[in-house]
Amino acid sequence: METRVDSSPEEKWALVELVGYQQFAGKVSDESISGKQYIRVEVPETKVHKVFDCKFGVESIHHITYITKEQAETIICQRERGRFALNFSQLVAIGAFQ
Repeated sequence: METRVDSSPEEKWALVELVGYQQFAGKVSDESISGKQYIRVEVPETKVHKVFDCKFGVESIHHITYITKEQAETIICQRERGRFALNFSQLVAIGAFQ
């Protein structure tokens, strides 16, 4: 199995919207695995979760909106409240929200 990652020196940040209304914000790159194209989204670490990445086949992507790193980080932090098993006061206590 051959894997190739786009080695462009320029970082690209985006909001990736999938079919089914899921959204991921993070650093994006193209990746090819055995000739099949994927979009890789690397979500940065926050106070609530560690860094993680996801690969999505191009056929599952509805829309990509290119944004800045700061905008991506803001989107990620705003969405942490409902996505993790912490209540709002716990998120405030660890500094994820002000």
